Amino acid sequence: MNQQTQSNNGAVDDDTHLWETGQLGCSEEHCVAASSEVEAQVDAALGLEPTTLRLQVELVAAFKQIAAGMGIGYKPLMRQALAEFAESRGLPMRDKGDTDATSER
Repeated sequence: MNQQTQSNNGAVDDDTHLWETGQLGCSEEHCVAASSEVEAQVDAALGLEPTTLRLQVELVAAFKQIAAGMGIGYKPLMRQALAEFAESRGLPMRDKGDTDATSER
């Protein structure tokens, strides 16, 4: 579980990037790096496509704060919000088991 702290301006900071880059939790006896082939297989099995998207700092901070209150990660919350928006426009989304937004914190 990611550690979260409240900064002086009230925003919630989390250490997700530290976990994802291996700066936290990754030692030789505990960390197994997946090959790009394995990562591609996981993405395909879950129906995920990696993207790069630049968002306003305030928007990301808001999602992190909301997600922290819900006890989930902010990226799954963003996926859920985007899927709900697409569905509201009449585009049915395939359910890949991420509806509860509990993975990838």
